[in-house]
Amino acid sequence: MSEKPLHSIEFVKAVKNGNNTVIEEFASRVIPRIIEYLMVTLNANRFLAEECTHHAFSVVLERINKDSLDSSTSIVSYTMTTARNEYFRMIKNEFREGAAIFQEQYFLESEEQIDHLIDKEREKILQKCLGSLDVKSRDFIEYLIAHPEYSMMKIGKIFSISPENARTRKSRIVSQLSECVEKKLNK
Repeated sequence: MSEKPLHSIEFVKAVKNGNNTVIEEFASRVIPRIIEYLMVTLNANRFLAEECTHHAFSVVLERINKDSLDSSTSIVSYTMTTARNEYFRMIKNEFREGAAIFQEQYFLESEEQIDHLIDKEREKILQKCLGSLDVKSRDFIEYLIAHPEYSMMKIGKIFSISPENARTRKSRIVSQLSECVEKKLNK
């Protein structure tokens, strides 16, 4: 049995009518393809590819709701282009600011990643930093760590917030943890 083709017209109607079933089906078929596209064509690591793709999908939903995109636009192509541009923006920002401690592990080979995970000193420091977060933030980030396969859409539903708010909250917490770990490593 073959999959039903992805049509922009149906998707735009579903977004405007709040038909979450169609939106989630569309997302479950498009998002993995765009993640794969970023990983293969731009050599993006999985973490950045997922972040950029989820951000792009959020942008598409927002623009459809604001009537900036209509059914004449190829939603898949637009989402792919937006994800690619977001990837380039993130890489540019990281280059300017220097790679965050948490980002560097995603640029390493698998064996090197394991070595970093085994590093007991970093693990202890990270645990201390996690402990210094407020309960709400700690619960949120620990849930994300336990469920890396969940999309921001699903995380948003679980925590009763929008996918955009989930992405922002994640970004802020990771930034807080990064600063905390960096300070403790430099002591």
